[in-house]
This record gives sequence, C-alpha cells and structure tokens, in this order.
Amino acid sequence: MITWLLTILSLAGNVIAEQIYNEVEKNLVTQQAYKYAEATGKPVLDFGCGVRPRGEYNVDVKERRAPNFIRIHSFESPSLPFPDKFFGSALALHVLEHTSNPEHALSELERVADKIYVLTPKPFWIMSYLHPDHKWIFITNNVFFKNPLYRTAEELDEIPLLYPEV
Repeated sequence: MITWLLTILSLAGNVIAEQIYNEVEKNLVTQQAYKYAEATGKPVLDFGCGVRPRGEYNVDVKERRAPNFIRIHSFESPSLPFPDKFFGSALALHVLEHTSNPEHALSELERVADKIYVLTPKPFWIMSYLHPDHKWIFITNNVFFKNPLYRTAEELDEIPLLYPEV
C-alpha cells in the first residue's frame, strides 16, 4: 500500500514539474519570438494557441477568447488564411504532436512566417506518452516517431473490454 502511494506521489510530482517547466520554457520562447518579430515590424502568430494565447494573431481548432482569433477546421492539413510571410514569428508550442502531419503544419507556418519557434513535449516525460491526443513523440523538432500508446477512436473500439457490459 505504501509503495503504491509513493509511486502515485512520484508520478504526480513529475507531472507538476513538467507543467512548470513547460510554462517557463514557453514564456522564454515567446519573448524570443516577440523580439524577432519586433525587429521585422511584423506581428506574431500563435498556432494552436490553446487556453493561453500568446500571439497578436491566434489560431486554434476550438473557439478561444483571444485577440485576432481565427478558428481553423483541423490541424491535420491547415491552410492558414494569411498572405505569405505576413508574420515575423510563428509560435507552435506543444501543438505539432497533435497533428497527423507535422511536416505539412510546419510548411504552412514557413509560408506565413519569417521564423518559426517550435516546442514539443520532452520524450523522457511520462505525459508525452500518456496524453490521449499525442500522436507523435519528438526527439528533436525534426526527428519524431509515432506514439506507441496513441490510439484512434476506431482502434479503441476494437480493444475488448475487460468488463463487458451485461
């Protein structure tokens, strides 16, 4: 019993440490992106802004309260409604692991921004694997592999229930 409790506390501490580290890292990268964009005289795009939008323009698949927010249908093959090189910087902070095609997302960001700032979850953190929407595990920003624990809804339907309904 004590061993289980210590294991749970250890995992909880790991997850909390991950979240703190992620926010600090995101803030530092955002500062760099704004500094670069300011030098170019162009705005900053936050691609996949989530609940903490950081850009002057913000894009996500869910409706968000954010300045200059644009909702896109999907991250799978985004077509961003901006002219070429409209942004000085584009942020892609913990979003590429949610896409089916990270290369396409990056190429679209390259089209609309002079410089892209990418952060992905660290491969040695447990939540990188356990998050239900993480399709990819990134070793670096251009080396990644399929998350062995990720399952589509169809695949989940094929898994037999441990306790089938009676």
